[in-house]
Amino acid sequence: MYIQRLSELKVDDVEQIAKSVELATVNPLKRNGDYYLHAATCVPSSPRVEVKKAMGTDLR
Repeated sequence: MYIQRLSELKVDDVEQIAKSVELATVNPLKRNGDYYLHAATCVPSSPRVEVKKAMGTDLR
């Protein structure tokens, strides 16, 4: 993974991020002697499903 101003990084478990997600910001963190990446993502909205028939519930 390449992050601007940090050059290239070896990242483990990057497959946890879905391929359809866009990374908005990625910030490096150092906690307890380890380095982490804090990522803010943009998830594409799913298309709305239109219900063509009336729906109801029986609350007895």
